[in-house]
Amino acid sequence: MVVEFSHPNPSNDDWIGVFSPSGFSSEICQPENWEDLPPFLCTAPIKFQYANFTNDAYNKSGKGSLRLQLINQRADFAFALFTGGLSAPKLIAVSNKVTFENPKAPVYPRLAQGKSWNEMTVTWTSGYNIKEALPFVEWGPKGGHQMLSPAGTLTFGRNSMCDTRISLDTGYQMVLTFGASLTVSVHHLILDKILCNVLLSSGTWERQR
Repeated sequence: MVVEFSHPNPSNDDWIGVFSPSGFSSEICQPENWEDLPPFLCTAPIKFQYANFTNDAYNKSGKGSLRLQLINQRADFAFALFTGGLSAPKLIAVSNKVTFENPKAPVYPRLAQGKSWNEMTVTWTSGYNIKEALPFVEWGPKGGHQMLSPAGTLTFGRNSMCDTRISLDTGYQMVLTFGASLTVSVHHLILDKILCNVLLSSGTWERQR
């Protein structure tokens, strides 16, 4: 994502912070200690970069842009411009909230050997609760008959994570053949009967000798 910004009084201490969830400022956060000074932040930024990092003329023009890579964290994002460096930050501006188109979509599929030498498991992360959608794996030889395997869901709540909830889905019982090209796709059957087919991954199983 490209973030564009401007500051009428630029300095080398200006920096951009990325926050997720987006609500981090004094508008919704109250100080925990009466000695605390503004800005009051609910959370630390998940990443930051100095405003002049790729903008050599920023100190003169006060204008710049940064290209930042974001991952789906199941929550919205906000970008904030600070001055005063990291030791004495002063909030200058906050962007509009932005979010992924489908924050609950399954992501990060991982393949691993199963309980037997000829079995494979696929694990992925999603934002769906088991009461919202039923996960399953479609798999089989590339170009051949595809089979379905149910997946289990393990949900981590906010007390275990950083202010959000995720679900870890795992499918089992994919019996494999040496050297065969295998196609694996993960699905979520939404309980209102809509089929959500979001991720595809493929791989070849080879026995290690």
